[in-house]
Amino acid sequence: FFKQKTAYEICACLVGSEMCIRDSFDPISISAFPQWAKNAFSSGETDTLNLIQSKLYPVTFQQDENVLLCAPTGAGKTNVAMMAILRVISHHINPNTNKLLRKNFKAIYIAPLKALVQEQVLEFQRRLAYLGIKVAELTGDSHLSRQQLLEAQVLISTPEKWDVITRKADESSFVQFVQLIIIDEIHLLHDARGPVLESIVARSLQGKTFQQPPRLVALSATLPNYQDVARFLRVPDTGLFYFDSSFRPCPLSQQYCAITEKASLKKLNAMNEACFEKTLQSVKDGHQVIIFVHSRKETGRTALWLREKFFESDNIDLIRKSDTASRKILDTESENVHDGHLKRILQVGIGIHHAGLSKSDRSLSEDLFADGLVQVLVSTATLAWGCLLYTSDAADEARSVDLGGRRII
Repeated sequence: FFKQKTAYEICACLVGSEMCIRDSFDPISISAFPQWAKNAFSSGETDTLNLIQSKLYPVTFQQDENVLLCAPTGAGKTNVAMMAILRVISHHINPNTNKLLRKNFKAIYIAPLKALVQEQVLEFQRRLAYLGIKVAELTGDSHLSRQQLLEAQVLISTPEKWDVITRKADESSFVQFVQLIIIDEIHLLHDARGPVLESIVARSLQGKTFQQPPRLVALSATLPNYQDVARFLRVPDTGLFYFDSSFRPCPLSQQYCAITEKASLKKLNAMNEACFEKTLQSVKDGHQVIIFVHSRKETGRTALWLREKFFESDNIDLIRKSDTASRKILDTESENVHDGHLKRILQVGIGIHHAGLSKSDRSLSEDLFADGLVQVLVSTATLAWGCLLYTSDAADEARSVDLGGRRII
């Protein structure tokens, strides 16, 4: 639909639709995995693989060829990575005792951001601990000894760190034990960091620093030239999987807000008003909201403006928790916050998130939003790279509204 406001226009469209092939879809049950591998998929979280994961199960878990998966956000690519890691483990485990026969193997997971690396370290530690698998972070912030690197079976790294390590690797390095390299967000080949990823791929295919060339599993958002990327990665036709936006777990509706004001100040005010209107409508519908902005400073400015606007319009109770226990938690946590902006807005149920915050402040915003105590979260794009935060009704609907520099989900 199309709607015209005083200072901006709204155009909405539906991106993708419910999957039309569900009727012919037979999900793979977790019970199909060997007994030793089942606990990597918590029974409380899922009993079956989804459509995309089920399609990749024969190739990812039962074979060793290179794989390229292009699928929308939220399609469950982490479970695909888990299947690839379990495939490596299957070569080194006693299935009867769940004990590793050998521990001198490595699987590398490359993620583009330190925040995402840290998140994946926790995720894989939680899911593989029962097998005695050690997971370690490999970034510029981590300080692992040679012994710790040798003892870890799964290393989660940034592209730059892994590039440096493989450049300097020799026959005595732990790199020779690497059997699997998973590259998340492979579409960044087209980004400024593309040459780093190209070097990693080329070095892996060449295989000089490895006992044998490792298996490559690349994960990506939808790519227009996925066949070219597959050829670059030496992925056979049977290992190439492309799923467009119609395969999203839930339909995504998008609304584009075009700001019609020309003057800078009026344009900024129009963006703020559009942002508030969409945020207000979402919280009235019972949804939590994530607002993406383009800079760290803008997170604080936008959050403070929204706070004042909610007070001014007498709608503050829509985002501020009414029960005593929740308010007490927010009051207590706000006293321990380091960032001045976050301290001022947290008590009313608004949070901010960006790489400039201390680790404790970032984690606090994530945890309070995940627990439903923070209703509105203003963030830079860092959060969009993979932090597992969802709006309260994400299973039913997801919204993305482009506000000329701000996006509401």
